[in-house]
Amino acid sequence: MIVLLVILSITIALFIWGKYPPDVVALMSMLALYMTGLLDMPETLSGFSNPTVLMIAALFIIGEGLARTGWTALAGKKFVSWAGKSIPKLLVIVTLGSGILSGFVSNTGTVAALLPVTVSAAWKAGTLPSKLLMPVAFGSNTGGLLTLTGTPPNIIVSNALKESGLEGFSFFEFALMGMPLLLIAVLYFRYVGYRLLPKHKMENPPVNIDSEVHKWIANYSIGHNMYRLRIRSMSQLIGSQIGDWEFEKKYNISIMRLRRRHPSVLKGTPPFVELPGSETEMRYHDIITVKGESNDVDKMIMEFKLGVIPKEFKPSELKKELINQEVGMVEMIVTPTSFFVGRTLPLGKYLNKSGIQLLGASRDGRPLADKNITIKAGDAFVIRGSWKN
Repeated sequence: MIVLLVILSITIALFIWGKYPPDVVALMSMLALYMTGLLDMPETLSGFSNPTVLMIAALFIIGEGLARTGWTALAGKKFVSWAGKSIPKLLVIVTLGSGILSGFVSNTGTVAALLPVTVSAAWKAGTLPSKLLMPVAFGSNTGGLLTLTGTPPNIIVSNALKESGLEGFSFFEFALMGMPLLLIAVLYFRYVGYRLLPKHKMENPPVNIDSEVHKWIANYSIGHNMYRLRIRSMSQLIGSQIGDWEFEKKYNISIMRLRRRHPSVLKGTPPFVELPGSETEMRYHDIITVKGESNDVDKMIMEFKLGVIPKEFKPSELKKELINQEVGMVEMIVTPTSFFVGRTLPLGKYLNKSGIQLLGASRDGRPLADKNITIKAGDAFVIRGSWKN
């Protein structure tokens, strides 16, 4: 008994300390119990086959998948758009929306997805973010009582009943208690809690992504010399890879994005190739977004029998073309000691080592219109790449 208490005390202390990952601490505790003879091998490994553990692990995987694919963020934006600038309506929607989302996604994932859109919506509606963030937190906690997978304790209780020979809870059975509690929480915050919520002020409002991206598009002339071309049936590009043709070296053209005509989830063909590389295959009717001088683009069109989509890029279209859930944009300044100083790079080029694409350049506050830029210290660039890079 003393050995068991010592191991548990050390485990709890390590959890509180936080220097080591919790999963490592748990495995060390499990091994300590086995090596001291308190558990035999079947008992030590029984947790890995426990349906409760497996279901909770699967729950986290599903929640992370929904978050990474943007579904939770999309749902948050929809909730906020329905409210408009009405503060009472916004309060009700974010509380109820966080509760519904947390019934299917973890509480942490729900709050993380709703946090940025809630703060932005609060500023647009003319209220303080602190008035809305606490209802979001309470709504996500209450929403965990809506479904069997809403929170791990629900799964543990249901499996405990099954192990005792009783019938477990159905998926939505918890909603018989959870839904009334969620509605009570919504009504409370709408009519009572709103007056009691903190009034902490933020000195600086959050950056408006849409306006900032539109500024970059204008200040860096990102849409200049950018064209969309369609690969026609007689083009020799069909079935070849981008690296086979050396477009940047021979034609002074950079391929920035590729849209598939026939995407397929079953075949693993995504609708877009956001950052085409040398091994990207080109197929019939693909639409490629290219950047280059008009004469070079005309030469490429004639030689490879491509079609032109004669539609100019508007700022809103450029934003959709260049930024989404997978890829983003950022502004950077070249320092005097940078590796890039003195090097010549074409705008639109994809840098394989860095995993980024050069969209536009500015020097002394003026956009650089040339396709090839010899980089100097102090130059500003807008780059595009995956959020990870």
